[in-house]
Amino acid sequence: MSAGAEAAAAPAAERATDTPAALGIERTVALGWIAVLPLVVAYEIALSRSPGLPRNTAEYLISLPFEAWMTRPAMGRIGLEAVATVLAAWALFQAELGLVRRILRVVLEGLVAAVVLGPLLLVLMHAMDFEPPAIGQPTSVPGPRSVALLIGGAAFEEVVFRLGLLAAIYLVARGTAEWFLGLPRAARVVAEITALLGSAVVFAAAHLDVAVGLIAPGGEPYDGARFAWRAAAGLALALLFRWRGMGVAAWCHALFNLALALGAGPGVLL
Repeated sequence: MSAGAEAAAAPAAERATDTPAALGIERTVALGWIAVLPLVVAYEIALSRSPGLPRNTAEYLISLPFEAWMTRPAMGRIGLEAVATVLAAWALFQAELGLVRRILRVVLEGLVAAVVLGPLLLVLMHAMDFEPPAIGQPTSVPGPRSVALLIGGAAFEEVVFRLGLLAAIYLVARGTAEWFLGLPRAARVVAEITALLGSAVVFAAAHLDVAVGLIAPGGEPYDGARFAWRAAAGLALALLFRWRGMGVAAWCHALFNLALALGAGPGVLL
């Protein structure tokens, strides 16, 4: 394997010190965060104006440390988002980028990926020998605040499950596999597969009431078809994250969620 291929195979956590020119700037965490910032801002505005609306579990998980020691935990989360924005903007400023053009490219790639994701999930469901889940048509068009929470929640989920969890599983699995096998290249392959599959399964499990109930109200009872659907979506988003970066994966996730909320369920795709 060439040095370039090895760099492309390492997850975001391992590539953090590589230069933008070596990576392709669209795949860096800095541009990814700036690209999803509109989703995050929309989420925060909607939540501040309608605090009674259901919060995204991934956002709640990020907020837990602030819940423990701040009377207004939302300010801690927003402060963390502001720090991430300043650091990302500084990194991109140092790289001297055409930022608007690159962000538009990330959004466009996310849109294309969202269009492809539906048919891809049906193929994956067929490969797993599952029928697509029964997702009912919406009884009404979701309001702007509900839409903002829906698409903004997708950004938080990409931060938690892809940027955080996938990279963590990869690093642990790679270290363990190298210790047992003594073969660095084989260990990287094992770690990559483990991280992709493991993060997808945890992503699906994180929507269940038995998991969500540990930290927040909400979640849904287990259903095999829905679990397989979400696991397949988690795997597809993890692959997209590894290929095109966090920004594209988050916009794909957000736009696909929006399409489902507007009625583009499996029955429409079939």
